[in-house]
Amino acid sequence: MRERSPSPNVVGAHLEEAHDSEDGETGKILAIAPAQQTNETMVQQFNFRRMVVGIGALTVLSIASISTAVVVLWPKGPGADYDLLFATPNDLWAIHDLLLVGYGAIFMQNGSVGKSQVQNDALELARLLPALHPYLPCRQQLATIVGCKPGEVSGHKPTQSELVAMAEVAWSCLPGKFSAKDFKKPYLPAFMDDRETSFQARLVKMQNPKVLGSCRGSRWPR
Repeated sequence: MRERSPSPNVVGAHLEEAHDSEDGETGKILAIAPAQQTNETMVQQFNFRRMVVGIGALTVLSIASISTAVVVLWPKGPGADYDLLFATPNDLWAIHDLLLVGYGAIFMQNGSVGKSQVQNDALELARLLPALHPYLPCRQQLATIVGCKPGEVSGHKPTQSELVAMAEVAWSCLPGKFSAKDFKKPYLPAFMDDRETSFQARLVKMQNPKVLGSCRGSRWPR
């Protein structure tokens, strides 16, 4: 059988015996010294590893605590509080469609009481917009069309031509200064009396959705 190599402690013991016979007490001290140095090195390495493990554990706990705080305190999505963190005025572009699609009332029968009511509601929305629109430049331009001050409700119900003009301004007054060329298959005033063309514009999308905030990436950005 192959003999195992003696451990440092055993080697130290043999050296101790050899030097004891020749040099006395001095030999013992010299022989034991290598074994003591080996033990001290092992203790130092163990302490260093323990310190590294402790620092790693503390770092992991700190990251976990911060992550938990962010998850708990950050507004939950989807939801109004979360979404509005990223809202921009450009997200309001679909007010244009609310006016035109509303007045078109394409799901109602022509000449019906229902269609007349829906159209009146669209005109009422137009009357309120100088006061309700969230973006000041838009309130100013919309008020000019119906002859009132920004922040005030129009004193009269807008006409169809005023509603169409307000719809166009609802695009151009935004920071993106939008027009029909900025959209894929936009809903246009000419579609208000045509159900077929209105249907083709049912999924309007931005040519450059990067200008949007909360509505960016939405499959229904209206």
